[in-house]
Amino acid sequence: MKFPNPFSPIVKTEKLILQVNSLGFIGAIGVMFLDGLLNLLTVYIPAPVKTPTNIELAFIKILFEVVIALCIIFLMSKMFAFEDDTKCKSTKITFMDFIFCACIILGLRFFYIGTINHLTAYMPMPKFIQDSFNEVSINPIYFLLSVAILAPLKEEFLYRGLIFNGLCKKYPYGLAITLSSLLFAVAHLNLPQGINAFLIGIILSYIYYNTKSFYLCLFMHSFNNIFVSLVTLNIPSEFLFIGSATFTFLGLAFFIFGIKNLKDNFNF
Repeated sequence: MKFPNPFSPIVKTEKLILQVNSLGFIGAIGVMFLDGLLNLLTVYIPAPVKTPTNIELAFIKILFEVVIALCIIFLMSKMFAFEDDTKCKSTKITFMDFIFCACIILGLRFFYIGTINHLTAYMPMPKFIQDSFNEVSINPIYFLLSVAILAPLKEEFLYRGLIFNGLCKKYPYGLAITLSSLLFAVAHLNLPQGINAFLIGIILSYIYYNTKSFYLCLFMHSFNNIFVSLVTLNIPSEFLFIGSATFTFLGLAFFIFGIKNLKDNFNF
């Protein structure tokens, strides 16, 4: 008996073998809510390790959650997509493409710190979200694996691979980018993260649309989560204006450099 490869939807998405059915906005909302229901399975996984030194249990928990995420991806691919071998192609990705994508994310993060962060920093985080962060951050191994692997893997497949692709078949691509990014923001269930998710959703959808590379978007999402989780950059109040201007212009420089070079490589 041959068991299905749980990674095959991801590989086939990158090779354009996996084609998504047309999705309207209501259908896209349906995908998001179905994912939420299936995620209830994680409630039955034992709570995160309560000590920062228990590496074995941290790996066990993240392994269970990755397995559930892969099962969700596999199920969603069967429900909302189909295979078409005639569209198979290999997206040519070089090491420098990943460097340019990292520059784009750095640009977003620096620009965000210099501008929007001044507003979102004062927005209250819902208690259940904050409690969830506090719980998983007790064990840094589990937390890092969760934000670097688990969240990007599932979210990129659902919101770029399925929802954005499905919306593109029904609406103009600009509207598809906006709607998929809006749903991505709503899925975070809080305003501070939602604003950030909306912006990065627009960027990732734009990159995905023009490069057709799922792997580049997965890398960018992972790099963004790691940066946000590990790097804390605060502007002292006495240098608020010059600090904000510096981060803003630095962010724009990184972003433009990354986009320009990626455009040259992929001719978009």
